[in-house]
Amino acid sequence: MRSRYPGWAGDDLVVIAFRLGDSSSRPQARAELVRRLSDAGLLADGYVGDPPVDLPADQAHDEQVTRMVEHLARRLTEPGVDDGSPLAT
Repeated sequence: MRSRYPGWAGDDLVVIAFRLGDSSSRPQARAELVRRLSDAGLLADGYVGDPPVDLPADQAHDEQVTRMVEHLARRLTEPGVDDGSPLAT
């Protein structure tokens, strides 16, 4: 991220990764995650990723994305929280 956004060189960054199933569509899951984070008011004012878009519901990603949103909401609203819960399917 620092190479992509040089202005962040001095900032502490936290990277959170989620494992998706082999048959999962990364672009679809990412789009759903961004939309749901936006709906929940959890995207930063300076968010620089893909814009939130409405997509048809995808049952394959619903449970995974729900867990991701819940995990990120805890991380953002409860400083220092790292519940260590496995999010892989």
